[in-house]
Amino acid sequence: MALISPRTYNKSLDASGGGLFLNLRDAARGALNRAAALQPRRYVAQMLIRSATVEDAPAISALVTASVREHIASSLSDAGLSHLLSEMTTENQAKRIRNGYQFFVALESDTLVGTAAIRLPSHLYYLFVDTQHQRRGIGRQLWNHARDWIASSTNHGPITVNSSLNAITAYERLGFAIAGPPEENHGVRYQPMWWANAT
Repeated sequence: MALISPRTYNKSLDASGGGLFLNLRDAARGALNRAAALQPRRYVAQMLIRSATVEDAPAISALVTASVREHIASSLSDAGLSHLLSEMTTENQAKRIRNGYQFFVALESDTLVGTAAIRLPSHLYYLFVDTQHQRRGIGRQLWNHARDWIASSTNHGPITVNSSLNAITAYERLGFAIAGPPEENHGVRYQPMWWANAT
């Protein structure tokens, strides 16, 4: 079977009228490029994920508090919501960071857009993304970062999380599975889960 080089093939197209096809193709490509140039450009800021410091505590508190009010409050009693919010103050976030919880923050243009936290050795304590930045894969990136950090540590057990009742499906998409019936503590109902993809 003979092989035809691209140069020979192009010449044969020109000889057989294929040049018209190529010209039409190039014209169409040029029109598409010009149309794309007229579209408004969307600037996507580069995201940075790093370990949190005590200085991040106010921003972490603001983000998780807003997220709880918007996405979790409706599933809680008044007493449960009050207790949960009391645990999310700046002072309590700073205390957790000082006491060894491993926090990660996701930043875009120095603005906090998400956070994850691990209670040692391997409990996913927080995984929150700012409402305006959801459905962009930020939560999954934070989870991957937290999971890799746990995997690199020694003597860690199964990865667990206490999911709010309306976030179960989101955690299942990350590979978590139900680990028993729902539980309640201080009026806060949650679903214990564990990472089923662990090897």
